[in-house]
Amino acid sequence: MDFQIQHDVKQFGDTVVGFGHKGAMAEPDTFKSYAKIISNDVGTRYFIRMDANCSMFDPNNATLSPASRMDTLRGKEYWAYTRTNKDVFDLYMKFLKTNNELYLHNAEAIQRNGIVFNDKRWKPRNG
Repeated sequence: MDFQIQHDVKQFGDTVVGFGHKGAMAEPDTFKSYAKIISNDVGTRYFIRMDANCSMFDPNNATLSPASRMDTLRGKEYWAYTRTNKDVFDLYMKFLKTNNELYLHNAEAIQRNGIVFNDKRWKPRNG
């Protein structure tokens, strides 16, 4: 029997917190939620709504209406929750709270490529 275990689905006993406009708490899995945290005894998982290209949902430039949620070509949700790490999640939350797109672009770059900006260990090359 061939099956996959999905680690990103809600399990019994999980605590789920959603975040929406301006980083305020919102009901998870609704149109008003752009990011969520799922935590339980084992650990904490972070999710952000992204499209297939790892572009994160920008409430200033996109809509999360029922018509825009479905991607008819792939037959699945267009702005689906995608698992990420805490650093990317924190940058995205800063973007939601401050509306500074630099945080959004940095979060997307880290999610796509693993690039870390403004890391104290990074040193520019001379000349």
